[in-house]
Amino acid sequence: MKWLVRLAAIPYYIALFVAFLMWITILCPLAFMTDCSVTNATNATLSITPIGTVGPEGQRTLLPLYRTSFPYFVKSKRGGFQIEPNETFRFDYDMDDVNFSEIVIENPAGEMRQIVANCNPTQNQYIVPSETDFVIADFDALANVPANVKTVAVAGQQMGRMWLVYVVSGILLLVECVRSTTTKTKTYAQDRHRTMR
Repeated sequence: MKWLVRLAAIPYYIALFVAFLMWITILCPLAFMTDCSVTNATNATLSITPIGTVGPEGQRTLLPLYRTSFPYFVKSKRGGFQIEPNETFRFDYDMDDVNFSEIVIENPAGEMRQIVANCNPTQNQYIVPSETDFVIADFDALANVPANVKTVAVAGQQMGRMWLVYVVSGILLLVECVRSTTTKTKTYAQDRHRTMR
């Protein structure tokens, strides 16, 4: 019967290990972080969404964004960042997961344009991009957004559920801490009782 209990405990300890890794990364991200910026040099408030490319087939996806300062939480919001005129938005992303390829910009009228950050995103993947700082001077002069990139940019307007992962993993670590402390206290009390007999 003991072997059955131990077998059932394997998924719990795997989940516990993942939870531990999640919380360790807020101290020191286990990632190859790249710092980028976008400056709005227009007179209008703009919304930006960084886009990445994965694999040789060129699948577009949202960049895995992190907070730019301690604690280094993975961001739940990954697109639709508002930038006021003459404001600079900075973002960090994990470059070994995805190749930074485009920045989709949306104006107050809901029109979308893009800046191409990497013309060949399926080549030399997962390296620091040659350019990391971008300036939007004229929205109308920017390139049109292809359908596959636009689909990902629209999805990026939705808030992700990364906060839920942190909450669940935090509760799991707390439960394990309480369980471990209770077990040690009980074992200590039993050993002391045997010694006194």
